[in-house]
Amino acid sequence: LKLKYLDLSFSTIEETCLESLFQKCHNLKKVSLENCNFNDRILHYLSQNKTLDVLDMQMAVGITDQGLSYLAQGLRNTLVDVNLSWIGMDEDVIEEALLLLANNSQTLRSLNIAGCKDALTDDRLHFILGI
Repeated sequence: LKLKYLDLSFSTIEETCLESLFQKCHNLKKVSLENCNFNDRILHYLSQNKTLDVLDMQMAVGITDQGLSYLAQGLRNTLVDVNLSWIGMDEDVIEEALLLLANNSQTLRSLNIAGCKDALTDDRLHFILGI
């Protein structure tokens, strides 16, 4: 598919359907998946969009450290706007999120990680400020 912009926020699409969709979409620039259900395979396929510059996954369910690891490995200096707010980040998930941010430090201009109160420490905030 030649899709460049996709907004499926608050949809009730099955994870297997999202897997199939992202397996076929490799030209996405902007993706909004607010409050959608995820699994690691979805994020793996999403990471293959090498021109992705806007990623909105606020309030998403099922985001794991492995899934964010796929994004961190696949998306390097492409992301300009990242929204990972209210996804229930634990210690492992935030570490992978920090790697994703570091791998996009040359391009990142907007970041939303609201609701990350338990895992966001002073040291992690200093890391974000230093990238």
